[in-house]
Amino acid sequence: MPDINPGRSLMAASVLPPQNHHCKMKYMLCLLAFLCLGTIYGQYTRPLTVGDNVPDRILRPLLNAPFTSYHLKAKNGKLVILDFFDTRCGSCIAALPRFDSLQKRFGNMLSILVVCSESSTAIGRFLKTNPKGKNTRLPFLTGDAVLRRHFPHYLLPHEVWIKNGKVMAITEAQSITAANLEKALTSATIQLPLKKDLLDFNPKLSLRSQLAAIDSTLFLRQNLLTRQVVGLGSRRGTEHTTATKRVYFINWGLLSLFQHAWKFQANRVLLEVSEPARYLDKTTDPEEWKRNNLFCYEGVFPGDCPDSLVLEDLKASLQTASPLLGSWQNRELPCYVLTTEGNGPARSKAERPAYRKDNLSDSVFMQGHSMQAITAICNSANQPSPGKAIIVNETGIDYPIDLVIPFKALSDPDVLTGALIPYQLRLTPAKRQLAVFVLTENPSYHQKK
Repeated sequence: MPDINPGRSLMAASVLPPQNHHCKMKYMLCLLAFLCLGTIYGQYTRPLTVGDNVPDRILRPLLNAPFTSYHLKAKNGKLVILDFFDTRCGSCIAALPRFDSLQKRFGNMLSILVVCSESSTAIGRFLKTNPKGKNTRLPFLTGDAVLRRHFPHYLLPHEVWIKNGKVMAITEAQSITAANLEKALTSATIQLPLKKDLLDFNPKLSLRSQLAAIDSTLFLRQNLLTRQVVGLGSRRGTEHTTATKRVYFINWGLLSLFQHAWKFQANRVLLEVSEPARYLDKTTDPEEWKRNNLFCYEGVFPGDCPDSLVLEDLKASLQTASPLLGSWQNRELPCYVLTTEGNGPARSKAERPAYRKDNLSDSVFMQGHSMQAITAICNSANQPSPGKAIIVNETGIDYPIDLVIPFKALSDPDVLTGALIPYQLRLTPAKRQLAVFVLTENPSYHQKK
């Protein structure tokens, strides 16, 4: 065995010529065969594209042709069209009469070769039985295993234009028109849309992930709903570009996502599930609560998409993929009704509504607010709060008033009842038919789990 030099190729070291004459001859013949095989292999397998030289292959067998072989490398300005074809391709068959007509029109300046990977038997049967096959005068190359490797494709028809031994264009069938053929025959190059099939595309894999690696500008609309992503915190926002609007919620509470989508007041929600604590108890096991309740949503829309359609997309995502289903319902519910006593509160003199919390007195100051606004403040909370007392305004007051109440009154009806007495307002327990947002378990989600 020859000495191995770590500074040289291992392959080169393994083919050093032997020393005696007969062995040298055998070595040279083997080396020549190896080089020829490599050349042939490279010609047969290397994919070609626009601008590449075409190897001078002799193609056979042929059907429907006055000649027995076909030279791929055409000379003297002749334009060759390789029409990749299959008898199961309706578009391929439909194009045959048009291609026949073009071949007749351009005569010897044009050579259309129909390229088939199917056997001569299958193509012969097609030419005898199919109406368009019977009438075509185009030559058919059968059993092709060479050209399809030079010009790999997934979709048919697939058209390769060759002139003066070079690939001039690779197109769809509709690009083969009389006008384009005229340009190709009279010009050195031609600008036509390149047909480039995505050969590595796998329909079983995510379209989003595969297209993102190819061209993210193809996306017109997309959405995503995931569980908690650890390490990102919680945030939300909207971003605009000239073409798109992106809305996102990162690690957002599930009930808060429903509230954002359906715009219900914090206490106008019922949680009718087998384990309410799963959604409401944040203190016993905070990490478990996060895993169950934090979700991420992202929607990308056309830039002029109205907010109403964005909300509809969020609703659809929640209803189909989250643990809960939501719907508006009318229910008779316990509540607290707000009415007046005597003349009721005085009209406010404030020029504009104002709201502030005084931390020293732990009081809330509301100036120049309508009763509707005050009621909404009493019903509000930082997050959806099933079970929080519902305040219903039945005062009939249609003018703004001033109100100062303890901050605790916003969450305790008893404290609020006492705080309203000086303003000649009464808070009374009652029952009313109310519109409320009802959340129930999503059976399809829980079945998947």
